[in-house]
Amino acid sequence: MRASITLTIAAFLATLAPAKALAQEPATHELRMLEGFPFTVYHSSGQEERARDMAQLCLRTMEHMDDLLGFRPEVELKVLLPDDWSAHTNFPVYGMPHYTSQRTLVMAAVNNAMWDSFIPDMGQLPAEVASEVRRVYGTPDGGVSMQPFFDLLVIHELGHAYHMQKPVATLRQWMGEQFCNIFLHTFIAEQEPARLDALTLMPRVVIAAGTEGFAFTTLQQLEDNYNEVGARHPRNYGWYQCRWHKAAADIHDEAGDVALRRLWAFLLSDPGKMDDDELARRLESEVHPAVARVMTDW
Repeated sequence: MRASITLTIAAFLATLAPAKALAQEPATHELRMLEGFPFTVYHSSGQEERARDMAQLCLRTMEHMDDLLGFRPEVELKVLLPDDWSAHTNFPVYGMPHYTSQRTLVMAAVNNAMWDSFIPDMGQLPAEVASEVRRVYGTPDGGVSMQPFFDLLVIHELGHAYHMQKPVATLRQWMGEQFCNIFLHTFIAEQEPARLDALTLMPRVVIAAGTEGFAFTTLQQLEDNYNEVGARHPRNYGWYQCRWHKAAADIHDEAGDVALRRLWAFLLSDPGKMDDDELARRLESEVHPAVARVMTDW
């Protein structure tokens, strides 16, 4: 699907990646602790239900992944209002999920300007696409909110805890991100299918906006310029992430959870350094052809 639309993709550099924001000394006494979970959960005042929803989503994902991956990371979840953000992270943009360490995950508690920046210009969308956006992301007051999509990114971020803490060699920068999107899509497709539209529609709309003005469009360009793309070309980085989201959906549609199981086993095997041709061959033979096509059909 291609459409001539304008999207403001503001600072996507850490939205779907394990952003390494330097943590300030955490003032956890300013937050409330939520009991009842096998990991630590803190939240801003008045945000207990938001924290509970995210923590339950993480716990259900961990339980589902116990059999699939045979590993459970240690996680500390912080669900923060804007006023508490700077006390617990130096990352400047409120709304971007990120890690301040390999185990401390920071999430936004409320809708924000960063999330709103992903709302497309509805007047420029094809009528059928605009109708879908309103159906999936519509609000009771007649507006549109991307919160149903961003609420699911806690699962993507949880995926980073798996590969960071085990740890495994993700071989390529893009493969770490693709693993987390397969991780996310597998859980939603198999355990929360009613939320699939919220997960998949926004990436399709972003991809449909095209690549005009992007300095980087290949996987090798991303690999060679990963930090620059994230820090200086956030809209371009957002397009990459949406491509990986779409690929994750295609992979699961074709392979089910087999792709996630085999990719995890492949990474755990410490396959060593290899060029792209060898990596593509091994992904095809040892994981699944659909995963190899992320490289070969990019």
